[in-house]
Amino acid sequence: MQKILKSVCAVMVLCITMCSVKFVSAAETAGVSAGTAEGMPGDTVDVTFSMSQNPGTTMYEFYLEYDRDALSVVSVEKGDVYSEWYPADIEKYPLYIGAGDALALENITEDAVLATVRFKIADDAEAGEYRFKIQDGIFLNAELKDYEMLYDDTGCITVKTEKKQSTAKYFIIAGGILVFCGVICILLRLKKQHKKEDEE
Repeated sequence: MQKILKSVCAVMVLCITMCSVKFVSAAETAGVSAGTAEGMPGDTVDVTFSMSQNPGTTMYEFYLEYDRDALSVVSVEKGDVYSEWYPADIEKYPLYIGAGDALALENITEDAVLATVRFKIADDAEAGEYRFKIQDGIFLNAELKDYEMLYDDTGCITVKTEKKQSTAKYFIIAGGILVFCGVICILLRLKKQHKKEDEE
């Protein structure tokens, strides 16, 4: 009986330990995800980067990677959570994005948009999905404890070219119809002219 009780106690202790570890692990991270946007070559689109599962933070920063052959950064706007904005140099790559409340005594616990990045799609961009990568992402709380940034890479910019292709196709068809109608008109005119000459 004592062995059974010891085994049960050991299992309970193990379960409590595992749950505690899992809880601590979950508290050591915060999620970041990118929104989605779509456009044609030459368009400008906005992509939001949002935080989720906020464990309580006062600042964040990360470096954003993107396809520079297809996309270029036009501007970066901060979200409405953190009061201080660390200006991003859009000419540098990867793009630095960060904000915080350096003197905050209490942690911010709400989930919200961190930043909105406006991209211009290159005029020669090929159709497809262009995803982002985050480097050196970190959150800090009021006690300067850091949290790992977990990035959800499902967000992307989808470039479409079907519309332009179909428009060009319509122009070609319309041009062909006009040429055909023009040829018919010329033939009818020639036929009418020959008929008139025969009558004379």
